[in-house]
Amino acid sequence: MQQDAISAFRKNLNDLEEIVMQAKRVPLSNMCMVDRERILGLANAITTDLPTVFAECEGVVQNQITIISEANERAEQTKQNATMRANQYVTDAKNQAQQMTAQAQQQAQEMLGQRIYDLQIAENIALQTIPMIQGIQYSNFNLSRKINSAFIITLPIFKQCLTQAVMLKRQELQAKSMEALDQKTNELLLRNAENMANQNARIARMATGSSVQIETLEKTWQTIMKGIEQTKAIEEENRNARQNNAVKLENMKQSILKTTGHEPR
Repeated sequence: MQQDAISAFRKNLNDLEEIVMQAKRVPLSNMCMVDRERILGLANAITTDLPTVFAECEGVVQNQITIISEANERAEQTKQNATMRANQYVTDAKNQAQQMTAQAQQQAQEMLGQRIYDLQIAENIALQTIPMIQGIQYSNFNLSRKINSAFIITLPIFKQCLTQAVMLKRQELQAKSMEALDQKTNELLLRNAENMANQNARIARMATGSSVQIETLEKTWQTIMKGIEQTKAIEEENRNARQNNAVKLENMKQSILKTTGHEPR
């Protein structure tokens, strides 16, 4: 039953994330529209499953206590057997039993601490989801009110202004078109004459010159060298970034170990 509750708890979190990610976007904004009842139902289900998840953690603790008890029994038996064999092995057997007990206790404490930390994160996420949902619902209400107002007032005025703007723009285009037609006719006559003269000169130069220019070869070589230098710079930048990131990861690791009380001795 507890395993089913944990599976349901994880499924509810995944469903909540999926609803938010797949929600329809509100036009002209970064907001989205969600099903209020479904969101509240998932939030209530997540809150309801939290006690069961904590109960699972308590079961893990009880299991670790049983492991410690069994380890103590094995240590005591080892001590008795060592006493029967020889007095010189008594001290070694006792130290071994104490070490096994300490390791079992340390493992149990680490597992319990990790499980409690995971549950705290899940609880915090669930609590943060509630005000987010409320904020989304309030924004949807305001947006709906604004849209209704736009349909009543803004859209009719906008249509009227758009119609007038189209008519004025059409008149302007017609006047400019006639003016441009006269201008383009004169320009076309002049351009045809200039094009004929320029084309004759260009053809004459092409007939006596080479297809590939020296300037083109120089630019291609400069481009190749620039690409090689950029590649080297990128590789060096990536190498430095990896080294810096490795240092940051190590610092984060030490900070986490120090914060959680597992700083290496």
